[in-house]
Amino acid sequence: MRKELKYGGYSASPNDHETLEGDLAVAMNLIPEDNTIKPVLPPKRLFDVPNGYMIMCIHKTSAFTHYILWNEDNRTLAFMEQQNDDSYATSTIQTGIALSGVIKVEPIGNTLTILANDGIHYILWKDRNYKYLGSHLPELNVNFRLGQVASSRWQWAEPESVDISEKNGDYSKACNDENLSAMIKQAVMAVANNQMAKNCKAGVFTFPFFVRYAFRLYDGETLTMHSPPILMTPNTNNPTVLARRNHSDNKLVDFRPGSGWAPKTLFHHVSQAEKDVMLQWKDIVSSVDIFISPQFYRYDQAAQNKDINVRATLQDNTDATIALPENKRFDEQLTGNGQFHLIASIPVEKLNTEPVDPIAIVRSDKYGRIALDFEVSNEGIVARDAMTDDYDSHDTLLPAASFAYNNRLNLANLDKVLFRGFWPGLFFHTYGWSQDYYCRCTVVIEQAGQQVIVRSPAGYLNVDDGGKFAWFFYPNNNAKMLYIEHAETFDDLNNGATETFYVKLKQHPLLNGAYFYGLAEDAEVVDGSEPSQEAVLVPPEPTPNPIIAISNKVYTSEVNNPFFFPRTGISSIGTGEIMAICAAVRPVSTSQFGYADLYIFADNGVWVAKITKEGSYSNVELVSGDICINPDSITQMETTVLFATARGIMLLSGSQAQCISGAIDDENQLVPIIDQDGNNIPAKIAGLLGMKMEPVGSFEYFLAECRMLYDYRGQRIIVYNPGYSYAYIYSLESNKWGMMQSNISYTVKDYPRAMAVTSDGQLVNYSEPVEVVQGTALYGSQLLVTRPLTLDQPDILKTVNTVLQRGLFRKHQQHVQSVLYGSRDLYNWFLVSVSADETLRGRRGTPYKWFRIALLLRLPAGESVTGCSIDFDPRYTNRLR
Repeated sequence: MRKELKYGGYSASPNDHETLEGDLAVAMNLIPEDNTIKPVLPPKRLFDVPNGYMIMCIHKTSAFTHYILWNEDNRTLAFMEQQNDDSYATSTIQTGIALSGVIKVEPIGNTLTILANDGIHYILWKDRNYKYLGSHLPELNVNFRLGQVASSRWQWAEPESVDISEKNGDYSKACNDENLSAMIKQAVMAVANNQMAKNCKAGVFTFPFFVRYAFRLYDGETLTMHSPPILMTPNTNNPTVLARRNHSDNKLVDFRPGSGWAPKTLFHHVSQAEKDVMLQWKDIVSSVDIFISPQFYRYDQAAQNKDINVRATLQDNTDATIALPENKRFDEQLTGNGQFHLIASIPVEKLNTEPVDPIAIVRSDKYGRIALDFEVSNEGIVARDAMTDDYDSHDTLLPAASFAYNNRLNLANLDKVLFRGFWPGLFFHTYGWSQDYYCRCTVVIEQAGQQVIVRSPAGYLNVDDGGKFAWFFYPNNNAKMLYIEHAETFDDLNNGATETFYVKLKQHPLLNGAYFYGLAEDAEVVDGSEPSQEAVLVPPEPTPNPIIAISNKVYTSEVNNPFFFPRTGISSIGTGEIMAICAAVRPVSTSQFGYADLYIFADNGVWVAKITKEGSYSNVELVSGDICINPDSITQMETTVLFATARGIMLLSGSQAQCISGAIDDENQLVPIIDQDGNNIPAKIAGLLGMKMEPVGSFEYFLAECRMLYDYRGQRIIVYNPGYSYAYIYSLESNKWGMMQSNISYTVKDYPRAMAVTSDGQLVNYSEPVEVVQGTALYGSQLLVTRPLTLDQPDILKTVNTVLQRGLFRKHQQHVQSVLYGSRDLYNWFLVSVSADETLRGRRGTPYKWFRIALLLRLPAGESVTGCSIDFDPRYTNRLR
């Protein structure tokens, strides 16, 4: 009888009776593809990785390709670059600090982002060298001051006159006359509004306003590291109008500006040390942009006549002061302001540390005037570019997982180190009548179910002449309480000779932060600034590690900008903990096309965040209840994502998850293939090929720490475990499994190439196999062993006469050698016949119920085996023989 047998894929089913004829028990260095069995050849070797180093990533741009290395023992970063002679040179990356606990390195453009235990470190490639920037954009304390304005740059408003001759020049009678009183009130308001208009036109400030600054990054659009709103008070007195009889005609009364109108100019200054730090970041921070709010009028511009009290006693040669009607919404406008508009963009190189305007009179002679090219009327200010709001840019992110995709850095499973607070000297400045105390600020924050206490650096605090604190801001809505310790000197502050008061903080209605305004009527001062001896207030000690866990969020940076994580780029998956993130380009729904959705692997399933047209992620949904048991196994393909679960290897495409490892997942331990002498048959035959082969173990244990390589060119998936000498290989073309010898230590991400480092320190490329040289041809070594063959007669004893191997290979070149085994119980296998080539003939001998065919293969690229033809005779027990 004749049986045409076609070889299938590798199968690990423990039930030999359920496997298909032709399924393989061993397919070492073989893969079923194109309806045949092809050799899996050794990978191309690129270079030896320096001893002690690990390749963290490949930094590739159109101009260069660098292999970034990390040595954990001596905490050294380095990079390898190919030279003109095709050799590779290694250079150390100087950081100036001792990095520790490096988790991952992600390249974004010319920047390397180093994810370490203490946060994200940034290294920039520039001028053919890597330049260490730091672990966070620097804190910059810009000192602002208000200075006097030269008289040539502004002028007083012209007086307004009112003729009171019909009252014989009697001012009191004129004020009681309805018509004259209305004219006087109109004159008073005209003087006030005209003076304000002149000041605005001159580009100077009259009334309180906020100034704020932020870094504009190299993309020309991103604003980050916003300062607090800094309250500037040009005039501490409420504005007045002066009234005086006209000496030339005693029947006229002149009205002119009084106190509270003196214009001021805005000046800035930074320390040389801070400017030097900023210069190190000048490739990232292009400028420091300064913004101001509208001015908060102290008087009511739209006051009605009934609100204006013009009664004043006029005496010869003496001015009478008329108080303007108070702006009753002043506090509300100040504390509810969320508008800030651009007035200056200062390149880092031009930050002022020296005198600029010698005419200006300010406390320090080293403040540079901020020249304004527009009228500072509130209408003129709001027409200028608006400032974006800040979101926690001063905090430090500590990510446990990351994924760089589409030139964006995605971070997950984060801890966040809360900002210790701004330098106290930033918050509040007045002109001429304030005083400074040395102080530090302690803030109590209640967030994520925790109470965290932070303390600012020590500095001087600007307060009003009564020693009352006016304005404070902390950039976190969850800040609840502020303690202020103040003293006359730094020594007193450090030695504890301080006075302390504390106040409750309120969430700002428009900004991301909490504030206290000491002059607001509704400010609740819990304790005064001068506590009694019996009740000395001691602020709580700051939290040693002010960290909150945000393990259920994903932070996505702006495109080509790993320094900025906007609020719109934050996605949440509810209450789960994120283990890893990965992206795929296949749409989750049929209405989506061309979007790169982000898969989020959490301890409660797989979620997807859909990308919007603006590039941010939104609409986070649960797409699979499968839980990844091994984050290292997550592998990106062009349209799908692979990951390991308790039930096998899952292929996630869109919202559908499919298990592809059923054929190799042995629920029970496979019965070893043992010959009559007790030898493991696959190991024995592999030894003849010079291959060392250990018995295949439990797939469950293999899966627990497996990793994967995706070969885009060959459309194959390599599933390996660094602790095993073999790996599984899956063909996306045939959807079948094979196996290969493996000494892979770890994967090096370089899509579309399948790059890995072996246990002997070689970087290899599985997308470009190189065969072993043998004679004049290029060869590999492979081993094939079938599952038990029944030859369609499972309960009948049989003898095999001929086995002829079929396929595309050179005949009689010993590329294919065959061995036949037989068994009557599926446990004990006996050698039946051996052939030095692809043909086994003239063998009858002892009959067996089951047979196995083992092939010793040395197939070069282009050759393959397909199956075999078997000629056999059944030995029936109920017939004469």
